[in-house]
Amino acid sequence: MQLFVVLFVFVSSGLNTLPEYDLTTVESTLNSVYLMTSQGELQVDSVATYPMYEIYFHIPVPYEYQVPILLEVEGPYLVDYRFVRLTPPNLVVAATLTQGLPCPITWQASVLVLGKNWNDIPSFVPIPDYGQLPDSVTKWLQPTDCAQIESPVVQAVASEVLGTTNNLITLADSVYSYCHAIPYEFPHMPYAFDAVYALLWGNSCTGKAHAAAALMRANGVPARTL
Repeated sequence: MQLFVVLFVFVSSGLNTLPEYDLTTVESTLNSVYLMTSQGELQVDSVATYPMYEIYFHIPVPYEYQVPILLEVEGPYLVDYRFVRLTPPNLVVAATLTQGLPCPITWQASVLVLGKNWNDIPSFVPIPDYGQLPDSVTKWLQPTDCAQIESPVVQAVASEVLGTTNNLITLADSVYSYCHAIPYEFPHMPYAFDAVYALLWGNSCTGKAHAAAALMRANGVPARTL
């Protein structure tokens, strides 16, 4: 059998975390442990020239408070699979496949989730004035190719999501709600992943992240995409 590592496939997988039942073995006044189910799917669009090959893909499960304890992967050309890394920040899986396209792969993980009680989080955090910010963070208030904060559409939407609040938490919630509702589509050519394209026509998660950063910067809050 000849194996050939052909590519790193960090595929955008859908994440749908659903509560199943509460584990009562670990409980305290602050923390509880729950068993959840996380599901996703991806599409392999290119293969190696060998009859059998490996791909690598990332499972989007935040590791700090979520730990996968069981993984099931299925696909029409799947031979075998395994974790190749199970430590923060990446959960990477290697899957051995045989030739065949298109190749859909579905996965389901049982995940232990540490539920925390965030009672100490304040309900109000004032949006800082520009003069209060240290030099190390003011660079995140500058426009970039992806976060064009001086664009009229960015300024208009930034004013809309800010409203009359001076609460950073309220602003962050508003920005999240607005960007979450951006349609997932690319109706205009050429395709772009910047804030202006996302706010005007829709985009993927990348464009939504740039839009969120632009809206926060336009309201005087240092922000960047990760």
